[in-house]
Amino acid sequence: TTLTTSSIGASVAITGGTVTGITDLVVADGGTGVSTFTDAGVLIGNAAGAIQATSAGTSGQVLTSNGAGVDPTFQAAAATGFTQGTEVAVTSGTSVSLSTTIPAGTDIIIISLESISTNQNGFTLGIQIGDSGGLEAVDYIGTSMSTFLAAGVPTCSAVAFTSSFLVTPSTTAVNTYSGQIILSLKDAANFTWAMHGGVGANVATDGVQVVGTGSGVKSLSAELTQLAIISSGTFDAGSVNISYF
Repeated sequence: TTLTTSSIGASVAITGGTVTGITDLVVADGGTGVSTFTDAGVLIGNAAGAIQATSAGTSGQVLTSNGAGVDPTFQAAAATGFTQGTEVAVTSGTSVSLSTTIPAGTDIIIISLESISTNQNGFTLGIQIGDSGGLEAVDYIGTSMSTFLAAGVPTCSAVAFTSSFLVTPSTTAVNTYSGQIILSLKDAANFTWAMHGGVGANVATDGVQVVGTGSGVKSLSAELTQLAIISSGTFDAGSVNISYF
């Protein structure tokens, strides 16, 4: 028996229960337009054309959109969590770059300091931030305070800062400081960053009990790309690292 049908577009021969001569049913007639699909692929619409399939992904990959009108593909999953930078030795100069490649879209930066010191009594310790135009040394708004404990009696000194995010307004050269400073993007439209942080002297080696803290805000002219640790004295010991998200 031979059947001819316009919907299939071919002659169909039925011989002894076996059907031959059927071609792939086109999409317009409710078919897929193809005979096989990629093993482990995901089917993709193709307007009036034959249905397509992605290539098979590898372990851990996710199906990711590539935009309107472009087929999705399996890709490595986007990184999650904080990215840690490279530790920087702080042993010379008065300004040490911590990074000039902070990626676009960063919302939080954590600066971790260990055993920072300088060769100068009365030195200050702070962070400057900047965009692609360079580090900025104006229009920081905030206050830094140091608390000293001598003979069981605490004394404090404080200063309003304008040229950097300060965490110690004044301290002695013998002191070494460790701690953490956090920067968070407060206003993306105006590139405004808020800062809070603190450091403490190493009592075991310095023999003093000192804590420095600071809080403030600073707006840049463009997206933040770089930052540096600065001091009024010359750095002679310590290291710093950053993590960002």
